[in-house]
Amino acid sequence: MKYDIVIIGAGIQGLIIARDILARCTDISLMVVDMKLPGLGATGYSAGYDIPGGRTALIKEMSEYSQEYYQQFLNDECGYYPVKTYIHSHSDAKLSYFNAGKYAEVSAPVEDNFLSHYLKTWQCSSCYRGDLHVITQQITRSLGDALEIIEGHFVESIDENDRGIHIKFAGGRLVQASYCIMCPGPWVNSPSFAKYTAPLNIEIKKIVAFHVAWPVSINSAAHYFTDDDAFLLPLLDKQYWLYSYTCQTWGVDPQGLLYVSASDIDTGKSILEKYSLTMSQLVHSGRAFCDAYSPHREPVVDYVNSNKSIVFAGASNGSGFRLAPAISKKVVELLNF
Repeated sequence: MKYDIVIIGAGIQGLIIARDILARCTDISLMVVDMKLPGLGATGYSAGYDIPGGRTALIKEMSEYSQEYYQQFLNDECGYYPVKTYIHSHSDAKLSYFNAGKYAEVSAPVEDNFLSHYLKTWQCSSCYRGDLHVITQQITRSLGDALEIIEGHFVESIDENDRGIHIKFAGGRLVQASYCIMCPGPWVNSPSFAKYTAPLNIEIKKIVAFHVAWPVSINSAAHYFTDDDAFLLPLLDKQYWLYSYTCQTWGVDPQGLLYVSASDIDTGKSILEKYSLTMSQLVHSGRAFCDAYSPHREPVVDYVNSNKSIVFAGASNGSGFRLAPAISKKVVELLNF
């Protein structure tokens, strides 16, 4: 069977691209395929923490666009809601990460009594959390029969000829497409994709986040520590805090067994104890996964074949959810839909 477009990857990125294309072109045939279930790859591990900023002007712009896009999901039932956030830092210079006008210096926060070293503190506005499970379900339900979502299909190969793109799956199924959009997340360097993605020089880095068993109330605020690029995010529905720090383990295999190691725990504790000795003693378990990082640390959206029929969209450097709508916008513009 031939489709106008096949999107490989049913994470938040692939689903938003499908949603945006179908909003503009209602009469095309579109398939989204995933080797697992929608939203169960890297998307399923994401904290969904959405802060307004970035290390470059482009990422700041993409962050602002994406937050505006997500406003349509803004309520608890749709999975996107505001989170009060405090920024802590030794230096004002670190504030350059955040979008202008989104922060103001305040005295030490009173909502949470576990911080032992406050440093300088700012309150950051326009911070949100997205429940990725709820949002992906919202998108798939809203699209209904407008597209075909194929689950449990591992891409074995992608080839081209004068009739279009041929995608072969491990189970033997073969489909054709006029366009293919690759959103493989951390599986970007898999043999199935390598002939198209190898020139992009994308690296895979481990990501670790701990589940800290400390009471969470409706008044609990998130805390972002700019000196270590780490944060504490209160999850009221889970009744624990998600503590994420910047793991520096590179070259991991997304197909391999990723777990929280003793070294991860030691590193996580040593960072958190700078800010909360009490909570650092509760760092024991959590989640480990990985993500794709580009050489220039900005997302990649570009054609990866000479015929300009295969697009790669990703390498979001740990900000897949946060930048997904802006990446989708670039894909739609690239394909001129």
